[in-house]
Amino acid sequence: MGNLISILSILDVSQVVDEDVLELFGLLKTSAEKMRVMLDKQIDTIKFSENTSGDVEEIDISDCLSTVTQSIQSLINDTETNIETQLKAFGTIQYNRSYLESIFLNLITNSIKYAKPDTSPHILIQTKKEDEYRQIIFSDNGIGFEMDSVKDKIFGFNQTFHKNKDSEGIGLYLVYNHIRAMGGISRWKVK
Repeated sequence: MGNLISILSILDVSQVVDEDVLELFGLLKTSAEKMRVMLDKQIDTIKFSENTSGDVEEIDISDCLSTVTQSIQSLINDTETNIETQLKAFGTIQYNRSYLESIFLNLITNSIKYAKPDTSPHILIQTKKEDEYRQIIFSDNGIGFEMDSVKDKIFGFNQTFHKNKDSEGIGLYLVYNHIRAMGGISRWKVK
């Protein structure tokens, strides 16, 4: 990411006369910088010990989600991803902001990466109160996986379940550890 930002910053755009190309350069630079900030946060988040909860604050879920989606807006646009929110049960949460941003980033990019062929990704993020639990429920229309065959590996480091060339097996591992570090539990339902 640093190399991309460096290249974009040294390009001499003074010779470019096409307004569309200039706008594209600006969008690339802005997107790359936002992605760098998100990656820096990811790295900082990984450095947190699994036994510490980090700084906790009252977070507006919509604002946090907006920060994440802005950092990957071109990916969302290119894939025609639709993100729907239903935050009726509650709209704020006491949580670590870096963790929540990382959780949203990993789940959204996974939904896009593992979308059904020839289908625009649709992601639903909703809140629900059940007994004493407050839940953020994340669902998508992606290809999914066979839960019975991966149930013991789903949150393991470097575990991949598809032949996607971009699979690294880190996203769900981070999601799981961020949730556990904050005292939460994760439940998976595959439809």
